Amino acid sequence: MPTDVVDVPGPAGAPAPDAPALAAAAAADSPLGVGIGLDAAGAAAVHHRTLPGDRPVTTAPAGAPPPEWRRIGRVAARVVKHLPLG
Repeated sequence: MPTDVVDVPGPAGAPAPDAPALAAAAAADSPLGVGIGLDAAGAAAVHHRTLPGDRPVTTAPAGAPPPEWRRIGRVAARVVKHLPLG
């Protein structure tokens, strides 16, 4: 599966983007329409390009344990394949 890691710098002095905003930007640029965003605090989000920018598919808080990271990856894969999340 193709992947790209993209650093999204902001203007100098501007607050760093949060995980949902980064995920939305990644989804907009992805050929598959799905993006995962990881912010500076360590939070994660999965987004699909058809969703509003402030409505990610799912999120995980900063400092989440390994099962949460696996869940994020599993959800992203299910969104790509158009499978139910539950």
